[in-house]
Amino acid sequence: MIIALGLTFNNIYGQNIDSTKQTINNRTDSAKLMQLNDNTDTSDDFSPGMAFFALVGFCLILISIGAGIVITITVLFMLFGFVSVGIISASVFVGLKKKSLTKGFKTFLVLSVSIIGSIIGFVALFLINKLFHFHLTGPTILIMGSLSGLIGGIILGLVAFAVFLRLINYFKDKLQLV
Repeated sequence: MIIALGLTFNNIYGQNIDSTKQTINNRTDSAKLMQLNDNTDTSDDFSPGMAFFALVGFCLILISIGAGIVITITVLFMLFGFVSVGIISASVFVGLKKKSLTKGFKTFLVLSVSIIGSIIGFVALFLINKLFHFHLTGPTILIMGSLSGLIGGIILGLVAFAVFLRLINYFKDKLQLV
């Protein structure tokens, strides 16, 4: 289609005098005649057929981009759902195995915060790399950012669980005193 569109930009001139009907004595150069008798208007090269094909091609490109966006969003939502179900099922399994609701909640909190921390670590290192021009490659940013975010997320999850337990004990004591 690009070649067909490119053909619309070429000016094509035909021979304006039939050379088969010319006599031998009266030979003229058709290229010179074309230069002398250039009455064609080359400023309007609009071709409706080529414009239609370009419009159809442009529409196909837009439809393909839209389909790609929809497929990507669907896959990301499915991935998010699978990870969420995995975290919840692992937390329930740990809680049932240890026979403790607290252990199950601790597992849920640490897993959730560590995955969120891994994503935040990757994005943060990517932005730091862009801002300060560290010249790190994509895989290096992914590995370093995700691992540092994962470690920070695990630590933050354990700290948040300890704070949550203290808050629960504090409110439990306050409610019993009243």
